[in-house]
Amino acid sequence: MAKKTDNQTDPLLEEITAIKRLLVLFLMKTGTSQEEISLALEIDRSTISRMLPSNKIKQYDKVNLIQG
Repeated sequence: MAKKTDNQTDPLLEEITAIKRLLVLFLMKTGTSQEEISLALEIDRSTISRMLPSNKIKQYDKVNLIQG
């Protein structure tokens, strides 16, 4: 099997990342805070911020503040 170069990514890793991104978006949509998501998925809160567009994060944080 040929070695992958640094600029090639593993398709399985890409798929796992996409699944995590969908899970984070779903959890935020259901009202779960970034802190709770980061603890549950064992990823840093800043990683969650980088996974999603900033306007979505602000939108869900605002909803969470209103719902209390």
